[in-house]
Amino acid sequence: MATYAGNQTIAYKQQSILTAPPGRLVVMLYDRCLRFLFQSAYAMREGDRATSQNRLNRAEAIIDELTVTLDHDRGGSRLVA
Repeated sequence: MATYAGNQTIAYKQQSILTAPPGRLVVMLYDRCLRFLFQSAYAMREGDRATSQNRLNRAEAIIDELTVTLDHDRGGSRLVA
């Protein structure tokens, strides 16, 4: 069960995502993708194949989303804030 402080943290994170400009959202996605890749590499070194695969799948989902939403013709993002 989440604590009140935990709920406030989640609400703050959700609000920061919902109000972020498109460029910031792209940066946030790249940051999260890198985090998942580092976590996957760590899990791989530790022999935890399930966690490694999970983190790779999550990083791949972010890359897929970026591929779909980026405006490759204009060099920008079609993400909306």
